[in-house]
Amino acid sequence: MRAHAGWSRPDTEPMQRQLAGAAGFTLLELVIMLVLISVLATTATSRFFSTADLNARSQRDTLLQLSRQLQLRSMQDVVGLQSRCPLLYVSASVAAITTGCNNPAAPQPNANDPRQITPQAGQLQSDKPLPLILRFDSKGQPTGACSAGCVISLNDATTAYRLCVAASGYIRAC
Repeated sequence: MRAHAGWSRPDTEPMQRQLAGAAGFTLLELVIMLVLISVLATTATSRFFSTADLNARSQRDTLLQLSRQLQLRSMQDVVGLQSRCPLLYVSASVAAITTGCNNPAAPQPNANDPRQITPQAGQLQSDKPLPLILRFDSKGQPTGACSAGCVISLNDATTAYRLCVAASGYIRAC
């Protein structure tokens, strides 16, 4: 290719020297960053996904479902509230749906019963005195000790997974 008259070819050598100084990361720097990221990821993964944590959380979720099931049963079976008295019995060692109008008997822990949980990771506690008797009226609002609301917690070695029952009847993990 021929250059036009009056045009000269620009000097590209200073530009090439400038680009040679900004080559990017070295291989050693990239390897060090990969090692640091993998160590941090391994530490974070084991922190977030421990089996004890998963077990306590799933037991709290089971307790949440049992409470909601009891609430729905109480709202649908208005006549049976006075004769069958469904309730959630919560002690330090077991939480179970049972019946009993005046003096409900403490249920025996049974790991095979789907209507109860026996904490494996820790113990059950409440902001009200244990054993806690949780009942609902025909509107789905708690009665008795939890009429103003209560908190039931399942504690393991590091954290407490709580279940909040509001005076309005709203049941949630808190």
